[in-house]
Amino acid sequence: MIDKSNLFKVPNSNSNDAKIKKVVYEIDKSFFEKFKKDSTNKEYLCICSGGTTSGCAKDNYITVDLRKNYNQIKFDKKTGIINIGGGVLMDDLLKNLDEFNRTFPIGLSTLPGIGYILTGGISPLSRRYGLAIDSVISVKGFFGNGEYFSLNEEKIIEEKELKIMEGIKGAAPFFTIITEIGLKTFKSYPIKIFEGFINKNELEELIIKSEEFPQT
Repeated sequence: MIDKSNLFKVPNSNSNDAKIKKVVYEIDKSFFEKFKKDSTNKEYLCICSGGTTSGCAKDNYITVDLRKNYNQIKFDKKTGIINIGGGVLMDDLLKNLDEFNRTFPIGLSTLPGIGYILTGGISPLSRRYGLAIDSVISVKGFFGNGEYFSLNEEKIIEEKELKIMEGIKGAAPFFTIITEIGLKTFKSYPIKIFEGFINKNELEELIIKSEEFPQT
């Protein structure tokens, strides 16, 4: 772990000037060992996947920056499943899927990392495809106590694993560090966009009308 806090750059301007203790680029069991040996030695961690939130770096905290060493992307043409590292940006995800005429419901920005997915992930396409986190089928990473886990919905047998998976889908950033996730993807279709200028009253009417739109 090399102290490179002065080189830490993220899109969120509120975090760029954080006086962090150090930046960690690799996360494994050995990282947690020193805390296990000395229970009084406690550290607060921030996780950076895309760096768009103010929670990716704070004064006197350690930041685990996943962008450098956890940016792998692997798409399976047969299953339509894509496995991405914890440091992959939504922009890179879409560009990779575009080569296979597939897509994934990201939000209005291409800058976030998988934190967007793990915190729910509301998208303009959510009405049709659900939240981004609904498409998660597998996860790998570490619990806060340093225990490694690897779960796949299709291979879960024990009730304990099912509960853990449900917990991760509900609150992953609060008790885990996710290093890889597997996602269902969708066939890509052209999208028509209509733009115009409206007043407040018209906006309220359009919102009501949009709630009656079909899922497509």
